[in-house]
Amino acid sequence: MADEYCLTYERPGDHHLRDALNSSGVTIAAKRFVKGSEAGILYPTAVADSIYGLVRLGAASGLMCNVQLGGQGVATAGAAGVTAGSRLTIEANTGKVVDWAPASGVNAAIVGKAINTAAADGDCMMELLGPGAIGQGA
Repeated sequence: MADEYCLTYERPGDHHLRDALNSSGVTIAAKRFVKGSEAGILYPTAVADSIYGLVRLGAASGLMCNVQLGGQGVATAGAAGVTAGSRLTIEANTGKVVDWAPASGVNAAIVGKAINTAAADGDCMMELLGPGAIGQGA
């Protein structure tokens, strides 16, 4: 039986998946990063927010979302796009990914590493780091 949540080329593994309540008040789109926990998720509002995981299929507020915490997944590239091999962070308020370009002493959530290059709003295959990863510019 096919995995009803599976996106093309995704390899999450069941131990990397959680169901979480969309408590944001808005519809959360697929392939976007969120903060929170199983009890409630929403889009990150700052680049240093602690990230919970990657939403596999979006859902309206009040419904459950399937969230991926590790493995390889598909994310939506932010306004600046992403470059293959780069470390990725999130774009605040959208949950999209962008290349991590740290300024000295500035913290940002690091969500993984890009497997392919993607233009703005394109699909990016990536290796996820898991919840709560943070990096600081040197």
